[in-house]
Amino acid sequence: MAFTFEKYGAPSSMAGIGTTLAVTTREMRVMSDVWDYVTFVEYLALNGEVATYSLGCQGMDQGARERVQAVVIDATDAVKAAVEAFAAPAAALLAAREAVHAANVAVERDARKGETVIVTARRAKVPHGTTGVLFWTGAGQYGVRVGFRTAPDAEPTWTALANVARVVPASEHAALEAARAEFARCEAAMLAAHAAAALVAADAAVEVAADAMLVGFVE
Repeated sequence: MAFTFEKYGAPSSMAGIGTTLAVTTREMRVMSDVWDYVTFVEYLALNGEVATYSLGCQGMDQGARERVQAVVIDATDAVKAAVEAFAAPAAALLAAREAVHAANVAVERDARKGETVIVTARRAKVPHGTTGVLFWTGAGQYGVRVGFRTAPDAEPTWTALANVARVVPASEHAALEAARAEFARCEAAMLAAHAAAALVAADAAVEVAADAMLVGFVE
């Protein structure tokens, strides 16, 4: 049933009982300048996650063919359904992670002309905490510099770009917090799917093992 799990220094054992889904082969770098076709078996592990196990390289491992031929695709319908159930929460989690990244980038980006900046450096010539509207950014003798005005009719204030930060609007902070909350919700949903799948995997292993014992007893 399933496939033989081999670990160096330990006896071989069976894995993926009732949860083995497929056997796949892909070309991979197996050494610094050597590529080979590596065969993997995919199965629903008892932790509720779809895992892969390498059966070996076709060109370098003489026993790989025998191990591949010995694999039995025995995933139960319940296991297949549990794996399919990952699709929606997994896609939602990926989208939520990308949304958090995008919101972080938006919050942490440099200021643009017309936006408010604040002096964050404490050793700058301009007092710490000074705010103003950015009107110029350009190259200086010692790096990028900016110019901003503390009031529409005020004289320009000049300093290094590294000395200021953009004043992030409350709406962008709110968007970031909302993205983080959605990510947490999607992560919880994914964990719940894994927990449910773990129970299915355990039940499938017991079911298939019991059927095998019954067949052996009848024979």
